[in-house]
Amino acid sequence: MSIQDLLPKEMAYDMNIHILTFQPGASHGYIETHVQEHGAYVLSGRGMYNLDNEWVPVQAGDYLFMGAYVPQAA
Repeated sequence: MSIQDLLPKEMAYDMNIHILTFQPGASHGYIETHVQEHGAYVLSGRGMYNLDNEWVPVQAGDYLFMGAYVPQAA
């Protein structure tokens, strides 16, 4: 997995935008949670995403919304 940050990592920014790139068959490797609400937009490809402990298929063009403290992984 690689990450490309599109905004500076400074306290003056209260948000971040980045692009995660996965090789075929790759994953986060763990389920995570965040204190803030956030979303994801699938730019290309397809895969499975864990939202609140339920695996759902995703593909290019899908948008996912994740509430605070919702377990998630790709």
